[in-house]
Amino acid sequence: MSMEGLDSYVPSLAADVKLQRLKRLPVKTIHRLTIAWLTRFNTDYSKLKLTKVERKLDELIALDKINRKDLAKLVLSRYFNRGLNMRQLADIEFETLLHLPNHHKWNSLTIYDSKTNKYIPHLNYQDVQRKLSEDFKRSQINSHISFFDHPKLPITCFRIKLFELNHTSRQSFWLIFIPGTPILFHSHYNELNDPFVKLLFNHLKGIILPNQIVYFKKNENEPIKSLDTIYLTSGVTRYGNAMANWISYSHGDKVDNSPLSNSSSHTSIGGMKLNQNDNKEKCLIRFNGMNCEQNHIPVEKVNFLLNVDDGISIKFKFQGNDVFKGIRSLCEDEVIDIDKIPGWLCGENSIKSGVITENGFQAIVEKDRLF
Repeated sequence: MSMEGLDSYVPSLAADVKLQRLKRLPVKTIHRLTIAWLTRFNTDYSKLKLTKVERKLDELIALDKINRKDLAKLVLSRYFNRGLNMRQLADIEFETLLHLPNHHKWNSLTIYDSKTNKYIPHLNYQDVQRKLSEDFKRSQINSHISFFDHPKLPITCFRIKLFELNHTSRQSFWLIFIPGTPILFHSHYNELNDPFVKLLFNHLKGIILPNQIVYFKKNENEPIKSLDTIYLTSGVTRYGNAMANWISYSHGDKVDNSPLSNSSSHTSIGGMKLNQNDNKEKCLIRFNGMNCEQNHIPVEKVNFLLNVDDGISIKFKFQGNDVFKGIRSLCEDEVIDIDKIPGWLCGENSIKSGVITENGFQAIVEKDRLF
């Protein structure tokens, strides 16, 4: 039986694999998915019967009588003992993407309709889903393609599941569309060893602009773990170029006054209330701006080349879960003097790597990244 595009197709999965996937999710998410699945896929459940199931699950959760693992076991054994279909597995992966955002690596690319002109696509996502499925079918590749609206970010997430000739499934590949921008996010992949992804991108180009050459330009070398982070730093929003003590400028209403307001109240004139004897407060402002702790963007990898006298250069390579937060901790512990640390070590240049000269910071821009 062909699995092409069929939400109801139930692949063969071991019971422990299904349990492992479902139990990762919070109990409220498992509850919500269960009711949605019974409504959509199980015609044996009348509205009255669904209400009883929902009430029972509500009671178990409200009284804290059940944990994630036990709830997942209950759902799989009582309501879906015949297995989970392709759409249900896609739903679980999407919810996992939301609740465990650091378990996936991302890259971004920019769309061009010539070698110099960026192109903003205007797409109907149902058409994208249908056309991708048809293109893979013509390539004799089985696929299951589904898409989801992100609950918090203004993006649409496509899950693309491809299958080998023996019906062995490949790891899901994600495409993220951001309306009104030429930027596209995608799962990190091995460019040398993944012909399926190359085929996917070729199909996608034909959908974005039929009968016209489309170029994709890679935006970064290293993958970024969090979808929230790549959204903030890729250029889709203004936050990516406003970090450290510049971050408040991404909130114009917090820093810049109206032309009709009193200019003497501007922060640059009135100053900030800063306790010069409080080292942690000084660190907060150097690394996060005017107490904008909630806007901190984790940077996982960044490199600097510091040019000093007589042609000598010093290379700095930083890597970790949150590079600038780590440097800030060293400043708070007074291992590094916050009054002497340069701005480029505080994250003032966003996530960009670059060269430090006497004239300041110059970002490293790679050429010939079109494909």
